[in-house]
Amino acid sequence: MTIATSLLSIILAFSPIEKGMKSTFSIVDDSLIPPKRWTEVAPMPIGTGKYGVKQGGWLSTGEQEIYAGKGNKSGDFYAYNPSKNTWTSLAQIPNMDGKFPSKGTRGVYIGNGEVLLSVGNNTNAFWKYKRGSWERTTDIPDGPSGKRIKGGNDMVFVQNEQGNFVYVLRGYKTEFWKFDVNKDAWFQLPNAPTGRMGKYNEGSFLVYDGNNRIYAHKAKYSSGSNHEMAEFDVSGDTWYSKLLPGMPLMGRHNGSIKSKRLKDGGSGAWVDGKLLALKGGNTQQSFGYSPLSNEWTELDTIPSTGSSGKRRRVNKGGDLVSCNGILYALKGNKTLEMWGYGRALTLEEVVRRDQQVQSEAKSLGPTTSNQTVMTKQEAIFYGVREQIRARVNTSGRVISEKEWKKGNLPAGVYFIFNDKGDRKIERLVVTN
Repeated sequence: MTIATSLLSIILAFSPIEKGMKSTFSIVDDSLIPPKRWTEVAPMPIGTGKYGVKQGGWLSTGEQEIYAGKGNKSGDFYAYNPSKNTWTSLAQIPNMDGKFPSKGTRGVYIGNGEVLLSVGNNTNAFWKYKRGSWERTTDIPDGPSGKRIKGGNDMVFVQNEQGNFVYVLRGYKTEFWKFDVNKDAWFQLPNAPTGRMGKYNEGSFLVYDGNNRIYAHKAKYSSGSNHEMAEFDVSGDTWYSKLLPGMPLMGRHNGSIKSKRLKDGGSGAWVDGKLLALKGGNTQQSFGYSPLSNEWTELDTIPSTGSSGKRRRVNKGGDLVSCNGILYALKGNKTLEMWGYGRALTLEEVVRRDQQVQSEAKSLGPTTSNQTVMTKQEAIFYGVREQIRARVNTSGRVISEKEWKKGNLPAGVYFIFNDKGDRKIERLVVTN
């Protein structure tokens, strides 16, 4: 990679790591840049079930780890450590009422190392993981429909001034319930909006915004060019009467744009004020929803082929969560694959790049120093644009091309602009 000849000026914004520290400059191959798209992380262990993730697979974010169940009529239960990219086997989920986790199984972290589990699989069983073992708690009530849980359901944990609660969409129909964790008691809430059809099929999901809204996205059914999504007010325990647009039907599929409906594997997570979601239904599609604009944007597709060596898209058992700003997705569909999607970094974090990247950069040759490079799009993706403006206004200075090429500049963060008058960032170079 080389610097384009049209670049006439370079903005320097840095805090030297050590006074007088020098560095020789060159540009590192962009293949070493941390991923800005979906990238596979360590797959879930094969476990006792000897099978991949299928119906009943789920994820839930803990403090600094992600709890996961394999489903597929297996009791396999794990914790994934994102910082170490490792999995730890936890206590097996018991055979509950003669049934293992399968269709409709969902788990949610509630703090203090505890997880609540809706077993599903045509049961109302509700269990708690606590201090390394499982214990049964109060089952989910039958409700007016009399239907047991077996799909189309989801649940989210809400902690506020009133207490600790788990909100549960029972699935198939529109029943909506609240579990008071402290009182170990269930309360029925107003039904979820019916929309075009009064059903929440497999792939329907809930997302909590961390404040006062729960979004309920309906699978399968649509109004016009979008699916349907409802909005619940937590403080008032009521639904807003007006439905929101759900994920668009149209999206990228097999190299073209096709109409696909949200089905099994549909799931969502909340990141930086936006709802991010997978469409599932044997697709690769992912979308982002902005409450401010009330619009959806299609994001990068999850690659079909991963460590399984087979062409697999998101389907039964797929799920999505966020942890420290990074998205993590189980692909399901009989695979063990887990995928991650990048996050916004602070400038300080950018400077402290992964040591493996630095090592690989040094190995490229004697003219390569300890630095990494971002394109303009990557700088925006990693969330540094506003920080760039703040740093340049307070401590930046312009250096000449001659000075840049000569090197002997202090370690720091260097932003390369174009010369077209709009001063847009073309490259971000980090040296240490």
